[in-house]
Order: sequence, then C-alpha cells, then structure tokens
Amino acid sequence: MTTHETQQSAMPSVWSPDAARLISFVLQFWFDNRRPPNTADVYHGTGFDDYTARRLYRELQLGFAAVVLDDRLQLNIVKALPFSATPTPHKLMVDGHFIAYLGCPGEAFSVSGLPMLDGIQYQVESYCACCYQPIRLSYFGPELQTPADELPTVAVVGNPHMWEHGVPADRVCDDFHFTLDDAHAERFGQRIGRRQLTMKSEQLAALSRPISQRRMRDPASRVWLDAEMHMNGFASVGVDISMWRAADDLGSAE
Repeated sequence: MTTHETQQSAMPSVWSPDAARLISFVLQFWFDNRRPPNTADVYHGTGFDDYTARRLYRELQLGFAAVVLDDRLQLNIVKALPFSATPTPHKLMVDGHFIAYLGCPGEAFSVSGLPMLDGIQYQVESYCACCYQPIRLSYFGPELQTPADELPTVAVVGNPHMWEHGVPADRVCDDFHFTLDDAHAERFGQRIGRRQLTMKSEQLAALSRPISQRRMRDPASRVWLDAEMHMNGFASVGVDISMWRAADDLGSAE
C-alpha cells in the first residue's frame, strides 16, 4: 500500500456528529447574522467550549470545510465554505442585501445547495479579474437562471498538485477567477505572469454540484483533494487538461 493510500484509508469518510453539528451551526449563524460566529456564539449555540470547538474545527479543516486560525485564542474563522470572512470578488445577495462573501467561483455555484436558499431568489455579484467589469449570477433555489450566453468563463491559474490534501481552502480558492470570456482570461494570465486553464461556467458548476447537494444535508461531505482525482474530474466535464498533463511529464523538459 502506498503512503497516499494509507493516508486516504485513514481519513474518515464522514464527519463526527459533533463536527457535522458545528459546521451546520456556523453556516446557519453566518447566513442569519451576516457574519461568522465568535467563540462565545459557538458556545451559546452549541454548548461546545473553546477546547472542543478547536478540536472540531481541526477536523473540519482536514475535510476542506473550514479555515480557522486555531493557533489564536479566539478561533478566528477565515472560511466556512462556501462563506468567506475575508472580502473576495464574490458576494451573496438576497433581496438586494449583502449576506456573505463567497470563497471563489466554485463556491459561487456550490452555494446554491444551502438549505436556507431553497425557494428564494438570490444573486451572486462578482467581477472580471481582468478588467473588473461586473458579473452577476441569478438563482432561484438551486437553479441557476442566468442565460448560458451571459455566463462568464473561469480562469484557473494553478495546478491540482498544488491543491492536494492538507492545503487550506483559501489557498485553492486563490487559483480560480471569473473572467468575461476567453480573451479576458488570457489577458489575466499574462498580467499575473501565470499560464491559465480556461473553462466554462457550466463545467465548474457541474464539478461543484456534488458538493452543493451534500452541504448541510449529508454528513459524508468531507472532501479529499487528490491531484489525479481532481484532473480526472475536470476532464469528465469536458475541460481540456492537456496543459496539466504536459506539466506532469518530466521528460518533456529534457
């Protein structure tokens, strides 16, 4: 058995009941209050003291559900996916009111699975990473209502090998960016000095759908980030991953 297989087999496939309870509380509290809960909010809402919450947040971080500064006394929440405490280009809006920042374009699609958004109209407001022109996605419940010809493209400026297990969610989110079209994606890549892989919104939405459908509903919602699995996932929805495959071929550099 390889080291990776050993690590993966040791990784629980479901949350502990307390971790599932904590992440559901955090997301509902954040949606209702438009901010993440602090340590006292968690205690009063769940009964988890700071030692217990710290242990559970570490479990959630391993499953790619949260980023928490657990070396700080106050357990500052950076992300509880799909929400971000750090300002990002992506805002969840309900009835014209700001609810929360979202982590990345992937979360702009996976947010649609939150139970609290069932049966309501809402929007994700963002902008093009190249020129800052506005981008808007409209939803009713889980259904994306923005016409296909108005959807942006997504520029991916990282490699799945950089996103494998142990990498925090905010690091992965930083490699995904909305752009108006392929030309804007190309200019964005040139501006930041990185090669970009360009994909359609529909393709990223398809990749995000399984996570979206499980969020807050299924305790088996842990995410395992494996480079090969990730690349196969992108390929399965029609993304051209030849750039990543070429980078994997060490012989091509000789």
